Amino acid sequence: MQDVIVRPSDHSVKELFTETGERTHVGMSKSILLTLDRVRELKKMIRSLLFNYLELLNLMIESPTAKLDEDTTLGIMSNQTETTNKPAWEIKANQIQLLLINMSYLLNSYRPHQAREQLITILQEQFNRRDKATTSINETITSCVTLLEEAKKVLSSTMETDKEHKKVEIEESNAKKRKREEDEPVEKAQKEEIEEQELPADVLTLFAQIRQEVGK
Repeated sequence: MQDVIVRPSDHSVKELFTETGERTHVGMSKSILLTLDRVRELKKMIRSLLFNYLELLNLMIESPTAKLDEDTTLGIMSNQTETTNKPAWEIKANQIQLLLINMSYLLNSYRPHQAREQLITILQEQFNRRDKATTSINETITSCVTLLEEAKKVLSSTMETDKEHKKVEIEESNAKKRKREEDEPVEKAQKEEIEEQELPADVLTLFAQIRQEVGK
């Protein structure tokens, strides 16, 4: 449902303005022309409103009981045909009322423009917030990527150091194992000699004979 701004003429009230204007600048759009017309008409009505208000005060002071014939030029309604005799102050009050009605319509005619500008402002604010959030997210992502790359370098360096330490430990372990294997026959021979020395002479002689037999 589209909102419609009711014109004064829709209620048979006189319209004191015109919404047509001449192009004064090259490239000026129609909407801008109509806006300029409304501003000019509003200024005229404000001056007329002040003038009529001063006249109303003057009538109330000098001749409050004076009467005038209200015809089509002084009446509020555009379809008025009869001339009526009314107090002058009432006619002046009606003219002020007519000015206010027309001013109200001109001011209300700015509502769509105001709503459009408010919508543009809201959308611009939303765009700015989203742009700021996107920038912040991109900065955070960049920072995270930098931290991950640094962490990767540190881990790679640590792994290489660990590999070198393990390699050195393996080499040391292998060297100890080889030395132990080399020392085992000597220790075994020394142990056998010690054991043979501790045996009695006749047993040693018997072992010597057995070795000679085995050697043949």
